[in-house]
Amino acid sequence: MAIRRLRRDLRNILKNKVDGIDASPSPDNLFVWNAIICGPEDTIFEKVRFTSKLFHPNVWHDDGLICVDILKDEWTPSLDVLSILNSIRILLIDPSPLNPTNLETALLYRDDRQINGVGGFK
Repeated sequence: MAIRRLRRDLRNILKNKVDGIDASPSPDNLFVWNAIICGPEDTIFEKVRFTSKLFHPNVWHDDGLICVDILKDEWTPSLDVLSILNSIRILLIDPSPLNPTNLETALLYRDDRQINGVGGFK
């Protein structure tokens, strides 16, 4: 059942391209996916690849786990891979420092925005 679902998600991703998101399963394991999410232009996330640690208020710096509701409490079987990747991309565009997993990063993000009057890191 899970394999059928992941194959359907892959067909959907290939058929309905979304700007800024590219994803595919590993050639030898349909349960391991590689994704490239292009961050918003003119930010530090513009060239992010999730192959390394990410300094972000909603990402655990130790293991890279992402704090987004649909990956935890609000996950439902109706969510497909593309929905999850879109949620992660939105989190990159609009971090949530009021609900951080990485407090130090959230404080830096909050203070940088207040001092510089801008919408994100410089």
